[in-house]
Amino acid sequence: DGAKIGRDGRLIPFTASQQEAGAYSGGDLLGMLLREGVDLEAFKAFVYDETNEGWVRLAEDQVFDFGARDSARVDVKLVPKWDKTISNAGAVADDGFFSIGVMGLKHGNNLGTLWRSSYQMGAAQIFHIGGKTFDKMASDVVRAWTNIPFVQYKEWGDFAASLPYATKLVAIEMGGEPLETFEHPKRAVYLLGSEVHGIPEAIVRQCHAH
Repeated sequence: DGAKIGRDGRLIPFTASQQEAGAYSGGDLLGMLLREGVDLEAFKAFVYDETNEGWVRLAEDQVFDFGARDSARVDVKLVPKWDKTISNAGAVADDGFFSIGVMGLKHGNNLGTLWRSSYQMGAAQIFHIGGKTFDKMASDVVRAWTNIPFVQYKEWGDFAASLPYATKLVAIEMGGEPLETFEHPKRAVYLLGSEVHGIPEAIVRQCHAH
């Protein structure tokens, strides 16, 4: 359709027989990727969902009806299977999730650094607990808040009442189990404390792990 392809992109043409049929399935597209040499054991395929303006996992039974589309083009993104910075919104995850946040932070630049690191590690959510509110941080060079939710809680009770179902709350604090022997829960919320006082002892006792 004359649209531009990104620097790292490649245009794969539709075959005439499939174009005449007016529709493709996700299985058709996956087959095309295989014929182009894509290792689907190493990569996950995502397609751009124009309705929701985001990337979703390409499913074999997904149908693309080009008779009902403005463009006969499907944008596909390949992501290494170890990379969790893009999630599968259309399937049930079997590898768990984690969120990470801090309680009573004093310096905003530290929060921006935490956002950036959390995003790069594949966190599902980032959060802050305390009366002080924060906005965008210059130290968050990846603009993590544009890709994963950032939630601010006024106090501990608000946070504790909204923990995701069947998750473990893990306190990141001095005196806990060494990192090299700690067994990470499949669904976890990691909590850090302030730069000055850390996590209050009463809060540490309420966590499932330390």
